Amino acid sequence: MRSPVFRRDSRHMPHTSSTPVIEVMDLHKSYGGRNVVDGVSFTVEEGEIFGILGPNGAGKTTTVECVEGLRVPDTGRVRVAGLDPVAEHEATRRVLGAQLQESELQPFGYAVALVLAVLVALALGAVISAVSRTTKISAAIGSAVFFPAMFCAGVWMPVQTMPDVLARSVGYTPFGAAAQALNEAAAGDWPGWDHLGVLAAWTVLLTFAASRWFRWE
Repeated sequence: MRSPVFRRDSRHMPHTSSTPVIEVMDLHKSYGGRNVVDGVSFTVEEGEIFGILGPNGAGKTTTVECVEGLRVPDTGRVRVAGLDPVAEHEATRRVLGAQLQESELQPFGYAVALVLAVLVALALGAVISAVSRTTKISAAIGSAVFFPAMFCAGVWMPVQTMPDVLARSVGYTPFGAAAQALNEAAAGDWPGWDHLGVLAAWTVLLTFAASRWFRWE
C-alpha cells in the first residue's frame, strides 16, 4: 500500500502558540482485514494551507472522512478545534465545513450486502414464528426485537457517535452488520468481509434454529 504524501504552505500562516486546528495522531483504519490507513499523523495550524496527495487507494479519502467524523478510526487520535469528531460529531459539524467528493455506488457489493440483509431478516422472522404459539405472541416478540435491532443499525444513534466498544459490538449483530455493509457499498467501497461474514453466519444460525424449533400442526 502506498502511503499518502502531505504538503503544506506556511508562508501566510500567522505565528500562533495555540493548539492545532486539526490534529491526527497514529491513525489506523482497515476494511475487511486490509489496512487502508496505517499510522498516519499530521497537524494543521490556523491559517495554514494543507494538502494530502497520493494515488488511488492510498487512504486519502478515509483519512479525511475520519477527520470529518464520518468514519470511526480503528485506533488513533483525531481532534478538530480540540473536539473529537466522532464523540462530539454535532459540535464538530458547527466548526468544520466539508465538500464531499461524489461517491460511486459499489453495485455488486451493495447487491450482495442487500441479499444477505434480506436473508438474515427472513431467518429472524422465521425464528420468531417458530417459537410463538399465537400471532399475538409473535407480534410481541417482533416488537421487542425491533427497537434493539434499529439501535444496532444506527437508527436511534449513529454508529459514528457511539463509544468505541459499543460501535464495534453492534457490528457483530445482524442489523448492525447489514447497515455497515450497505453504508460501505453506498460509499463506493466493497463491503467489509467481516460484516458480510457476520451476516452469513447469522443467516445460517437463525435458519438452523428456526428449522429445529418450528412445530408442524
